[in-house]
Amino acid sequence: MTERIKLESKLQGESLVRRGLMRETAGVQQIRVMPDLNVVKLGGHGVIDYGRKVIFPLVEEIGELSRDHKILVATGGGVRVRHILDVGIDLGMPTGVLAELAGKISEQNAIMMSLLFSKYNGVRIHTTDLLNLPSLISLGMLPVVQGTPPYGLYEHPPKLGSIPPHRTDTGAFLMAEVVGAKNCIL
Repeated sequence: MTERIKLESKLQGESLVRRGLMRETAGVQQIRVMPDLNVVKLGGHGVIDYGRKVIFPLVEEIGELSRDHKILVATGGGVRVRHILDVGIDLGMPTGVLAELAGKISEQNAIMMSLLFSKYNGVRIHTTDLLNLPSLISLGMLPVVQGTPPYGLYEHPPKLGSIPPHRTDTGAFLMAEVVGAKNCIL
């Protein structure tokens, strides 16, 4: 019988929720992947739903700014999210399913916005592409991503009701946080 190989680790045999361990690891400086990045959230309800009259000037403004500043655009869902949530709630859908449905709407908005940003090298990316931001931006791209956080079916139910508690503002904030962005503009 062969002896079992063990990997040496400071966390070997540790409970990863022990408070003392949390304090010990709190001092480790995390890298900031994109410290000069500006995450700009375009809300569906507050911006995109207003159409051409509001969107076109914003596309020009953000597009021009992207020539001199590192920008990631995140999109919200808006009135269509409210509609699908209304239908889903009426049908008794669980919170995780409602979160999945809502994400499809902000994804549609990301596709439309990336096309509108095409003159500024707009490119639609998925949340799984966030670690490619340094390369994309160094190539002169203006990445556009849906703002829905990646909880999807695993979204935990709220204390009251069934509307997913983490929506696109949360997603934009979490993306800014994970890459160490300079700003998150909602």
